[in-house]
Amino acid sequence: MADPASLMGQLDESLGRLKEKIALQVDKLEISKLSAELDSLTNIDLEALYQQAHDFFQEEKYQEALPLALQISALKPVEWRYHFITGMCFQFLGDCEAAASFYGFTLMLDSACTPAAYRLAECLSAMGDEAKAKQLYEAVIAMGRNVPEQLPLQDLAQKHLAAMH
Repeated sequence: MADPASLMGQLDESLGRLKEKIALQVDKLEISKLSAELDSLTNIDLEALYQQAHDFFQEEKYQEALPLALQISALKPVEWRYHFITGMCFQFLGDCEAAASFYGFTLMLDSACTPAAYRLAECLSAMGDEAKAKQLYEAVIAMGRNVPEQLPLQDLAQKHLAAMH
C-alpha cells in the first residue's frame, strides 16, 4: 500500500502552483467583504457551506463548488471531507495536479479513505505517473477487502490495473 507520506515530495512541489490557483479563487470570494463573517463561522455554518458545495458538485457546477470547497478547507483544515470535495472540484475541472494535492491532504488526515486513494490514483495516472497510480489502485483493492460498500471502487481499480498491463 502506498504510504501517503511518501507522496509529500510531489505534493510539496505542486503546492507553489496550487497557491496561485487558490489566490485566483480567493479573489472570486471577495474576501474583503466576508472576512469578518468567516471568523465567526460555526461548525454548523461550515457544514452548510459543505452541503452547498456538495450540491453544486452534484449538479456538475464545479466552478461554483470550488470557491466554497476551498473556503471550508482553509477554515477547518482537519476535516478530511473538505479536502476531498476540493480535490473532486479540481479534478472535474481538469486540474489533476491541484486535485492530487487535496487528495493527498485527505489521505494524511484519513489514511483509510479509499475514495481519496482511488481519485489520487486517477490523477497520478493522468499526470503520467503510472507506477504510483498502480500502487494506489492496488491499495484501493486492499483497503476495500471485506468492506461490501467498497466493491464498486475495487472493481474500478481492478479495471484500471488490467488496462495498465
